[in-house]
Amino acid sequence: MNVLNPPTRPLMVSIALLLILGGIAFSLLEVRAMEPLLVVPDSELLPQWLVSALSGASIAVFMGVMFGFILLVYFVGQGRNWARITILVIDVGLFTLGVGILGESLNLPYDLLDGIALVLLFYPSSSAWFREMKSYRESIAAS
Repeated sequence: MNVLNPPTRPLMVSIALLLILGGIAFSLLEVRAMEPLLVVPDSELLPQWLVSALSGASIAVFMGVMFGFILLVYFVGQGRNWARITILVIDVGLFTLGVGILGESLNLPYDLLDGIALVLLFYPSSSAWFREMKSYRESIAAS
């Protein structure tokens, strides 16, 4: 293995990464569109500062989760197998929670593209690339 040139990323992985990033962008746009609906009406039960703090905290948590997911996508793009498996576990877990346990309806375009991205990430040529990237990193560390 050539230590100077890492293995070329397969097209399947690149497409999967674009699909995942597109899903993240779609989620951000979806939340932005729902923002007027998320405003808590004035209530005598809660002081305004608390309502503002809760709104700000929920936005911060959501943005933190999105940033974490973008980091996972970055590491998948770097050939880190643990990130690929983490994305699989998160996606399957969220799908199972949403559709199976909470009884939410399928968001067909989003769920279909997400499923395609997962299949592409675990396609044989993709799996071979993740193994090659591990060998490449080990050869760099050994030299």
